[in-house]
Amino acid sequence: MEKMKQLIHQRGQVKGRVTKIVRKLSEAADEPETTSFSQLKALEKKLELNYSEYTMKHDLIIDMCNGENLEEQDEKMEEFDELHTDALMKLNLLMDFFRGNPASTNVGAPQVIVTQQPLRTPIPTFDGKYEGWPKFKALFNDLVGKCGDSDATKLQYLDKALIGDASGILDARIINNNNYLQAWKLLEERFENPRVIIDTHISGLLSMKAIPKQSYKDLRSLIDTCSRHVEGLRFMKQEVDGTAGLIVVKLLALCLDGETRKQWEQTLEHGELPDLDDTLKFLRNYCQVLERCEVDMASAKIAFKPLATGRTTAQPRNSHPVTSSSSDNVCELCEGQHSNYKCSKFLSMSIDQRVTKAKQVGLCFNCLRKGHQSRICPSDKVCSKCSKRHHTMLHFEQVSQAEPEQQSDSGESGSTEVKIVSTLLPENPVSTACSSVQRRAKQVLLMTALVNVVAKSGKSLKLRALLDSGSQVNLISDSAVKLLSLPKYPANIPVVGVGGTRSQIRHHVILKLFSDYSKFESNVDCLVTTRVTGKIPSVAVNISEWRFPPGIVLADPSFNESKDVDLLIGAELFFQILKQAQLKISEDLPTLYETQFGWVMAGAIDEVDDDVVNVLCATDEDPLLKSIQRFFEQEELPEERVLTSEEEAIEEHFRSTYHRDEQGRFVVQLPFRESLNQLGDSRSLAMRRFLSSERRLANDPEMKNMYQSFLKEYEDLGHCHEIREEDDPPGQQSYYFPHHAVLKPSSTSTKLRVVFDGKAKSNGLSLNEVLMIGPKIQSDLFSIVLRFRKHVYAFSADVEKMYRQVKIDHSQTRYQRIFWRDQSNEPLRVLELTTVTYGTSPASFLAVRSMLQLAREEKVNFPAAAQVVTEDCYMDDVLSGASTLDSAKQLRSDIEELLKRGMFPIKKWCSNDEDVLEGVPEQDRETLVRIQDSSTNETIRALGILWNPRSDMFLFCRNY
Repeated sequence: MEKMKQLIHQRGQVKGRVTKIVRKLSEAADEPETTSFSQLKALEKKLELNYSEYTMKHDLIIDMCNGENLEEQDEKMEEFDELHTDALMKLNLLMDFFRGNPASTNVGAPQVIVTQQPLRTPIPTFDGKYEGWPKFKALFNDLVGKCGDSDATKLQYLDKALIGDASGILDARIINNNNYLQAWKLLEERFENPRVIIDTHISGLLSMKAIPKQSYKDLRSLIDTCSRHVEGLRFMKQEVDGTAGLIVVKLLALCLDGETRKQWEQTLEHGELPDLDDTLKFLRNYCQVLERCEVDMASAKIAFKPLATGRTTAQPRNSHPVTSSSSDNVCELCEGQHSNYKCSKFLSMSIDQRVTKAKQVGLCFNCLRKGHQSRICPSDKVCSKCSKRHHTMLHFEQVSQAEPEQQSDSGESGSTEVKIVSTLLPENPVSTACSSVQRRAKQVLLMTALVNVVAKSGKSLKLRALLDSGSQVNLISDSAVKLLSLPKYPANIPVVGVGGTRSQIRHHVILKLFSDYSKFESNVDCLVTTRVTGKIPSVAVNISEWRFPPGIVLADPSFNESKDVDLLIGAELFFQILKQAQLKISEDLPTLYETQFGWVMAGAIDEVDDDVVNVLCATDEDPLLKSIQRFFEQEELPEERVLTSEEEAIEEHFRSTYHRDEQGRFVVQLPFRESLNQLGDSRSLAMRRFLSSERRLANDPEMKNMYQSFLKEYEDLGHCHEIREEDDPPGQQSYYFPHHAVLKPSSTSTKLRVVFDGKAKSNGLSLNEVLMIGPKIQSDLFSIVLRFRKHVYAFSADVEKMYRQVKIDHSQTRYQRIFWRDQSNEPLRVLELTTVTYGTSPASFLAVRSMLQLAREEKVNFPAAAQVVTEDCYMDDVLSGASTLDSAKQLRSDIEELLKRGMFPIKKWCSNDEDVLEGVPEQDRETLVRIQDSSTNETIRALGILWNPRSDMFLFCRNY
């Protein structure tokens, strides 16, 4: 480690020297009279020496990394490359000037360097796709090629214009020689291929994606794709008219959804042949109509959907309250054709359930209509039981007051009065005791803020948030989630509150928050609950006499009003939100704290009115009722996990794309996300990582031999094959794995395994980021081991190379390429991995799902074995057994035969009775360790691997 630190320090010194050279060159450009041509030549020599020294130090550091922090070291090299290239470009520009101005080689020459002015028009870019070359060539020649700039300047513009797959085409030799014409000729020779360009545009038209349902976004994408390829063909002087135009119109029509196709067909007379340009013009206009309609519908949905927490905006005194008119006959509780107060479902609820439901829907408590609060309700009707301003269906029955009981309080002067106060009668009676203390009391203000939350439509809504540093989770009310129309994801998380109260959270959502007060924004994972907390504060606080300093922006202007909270932000973000500034406006008032959302008020109010009370409620349910409830909860079967939309998509993708070859082996396709087109260029990164790994292997012959043996076996088994990159179709997308070795000396079979890095990315997304992962589809290990322990005759086995027994469809193996060669003096080979590859996101799902599909298809022939494969396999391990010797032998044989039909060889058999393994070759068996006194080994007792209940003896397999 000490040697490595020295090398990193020395490498940093080299970079510092190059940085100084860049600074000198910048000063020389500003004051050329201080520089001579000979000084520039000396700097050029220094740059060359520094580059060689940096590269040497970098290679030594890579050799000492042992597979760790390689990406970090690669980034350091790329930073130095950019710095060195910048220095060379500045140097070449200065040297070109001096070559063209001989007088300027003398110190004090009066000439000045003319600084190159940037082009007014942005430089066009080229990403290496053949179909984009003609337009790039024409634009770049008009803008740069015909200008009077030097070759060095033109070459600089050209190098910046090459992006994506085209970046890196110009090597260092061309750039150093300032040979612009050679560089342009190199590009023309590679991309000047009319046949390939036209074929690419035709393929693009033939592969246009159909629109599943009417959507202006999908329609616009279809129009843009079609127009781009048609214009590309026309640019190549291939007119798309006549029969060609009719073919394109037909392809376009086949991609339209049913409603759009119907609208387009109505524009044509019977028997009339459609025109391509007219069709595209109609679709563009229709797309604009769809966009306006969808935006208006989304806006109306947000504007007219009331806040389910019961908070409404107060109306001006002179205005009439908003009431329901057209929807009076539509129940807002169940969407039936009747008024709200006639809803049978609502009538069947208990009183507290009605109150909760009315709050969730946002109904007035007096008339049971939406759009206003009960305090401004226009109805003159009152409760028929108590004549108060609430609906009779929401009337609260009161419990008679008990006689006051006087108690003395040694801690305070005065008396404490205990009362039974009115409460809602629940459906199942509980014993509730509420004590109210009449005295001069304190009240504590908590931090509340109005935060902007982005809804599904893209618009932002303000929610009232409680900032709580004592919470380990973030919470949001279910009504707020409905208002935002955000998708909910399944969860199963217990949340423990004050006094050990426990609740089970079933869903969570991802929110995007941002502030109007600052530039703060963040994504927050929130658990969804029916209600976040009670009203904050518990009673309203009079702040009419409080004097706030000028310029203070309150995060929650109505912090003193008793209102519901929609959102709780816990300690995860609390200290990021809280700033350092504090302000005390008065000794007897709370403190102002500055946050990312504005200033918040928090702290105790010393003296409040005498009629304000602190209420403490303690509820104790019937112990028998609790016991019965816990009994039934324990006896209930666990809820079936709900798949997310992506997990459903990958399951459907597997079912619709897998097949079995003539040997019975499964052939699957990689489940790509829609972001596949953002896959980065991995070739150069994989090349650098391989060359670095090759240098390290050269210093470790033993590891190199194991590495070679592993990949040789890979190739001999047909799990990979060599390809020629020059045979790739133009513009074809592919992915190259960086790979490295992982040693496992304890393994009885493979001590070295090559791991392929699907997370590596460069200039875009990695392969794993564009692949769906898939759900967990096997039983949990605890259940498997629990069933395994009950067998009298137990056995275990291992599916050999399970992942590599499943093939990847040949059309997708180009996404699984690696570089390899046995010796550094041999040509570099490109291998394509043809099987499911460990290191990719869906590898586990694809392999396990193939085994489960095999069990389903062979269930008729091997019902018991199919059940074992479905329920008693954990990844590639089988743990099962039977109650008799004959049934165990038959089951073992059936499992082997079933898996053989899917080309899944099974090895490492072991059992607590050797007769179970009758017929299994010796090389396919695993050695056992017998432990007579299991009490001496708590680890093995806990694992319970191959426990034999007949002799109370553990049989512990070395493989586990």
